[in-house]
Amino acid sequence: MMLKFLCILPLILVPLLALDCFNTQCIGTDEAKTSIFCDQSNHTCSTNTTTGLPICTENAEGGVGINCTGELFKCSNTTIGDAVCSYPPTFNCYNSKCSGTGDLI
Repeated sequence: MMLKFLCILPLILVPLLALDCFNTQCIGTDEAKTSIFCDQSNHTCSTNTTTGLPICTENAEGGVGINCTGELFKCSNTTIGDAVCSYPPTFNCYNSKCSGTGDLI
């Protein structure tokens, strides 16, 4: 019985895992590849089967997105709406003075 539960457990937990960042556009399959804004945190994309134009439909489960690693990240999107995880720069040492180059020294 325990083995059956362990096999089913991933199927129960996967829908509960939320994505961190979501895509923001739907792209059609029409000749012009028409794109429309679509916040996929609470919408999904599809296309009209006749015209190929994109459709953005409300959906509480959300649409396409990605998971980010670590705790410090910022969500952004590419020019075609794909989700991207951005991370602040990390340093292993710090200077006590700031310096620049050229006229900024």
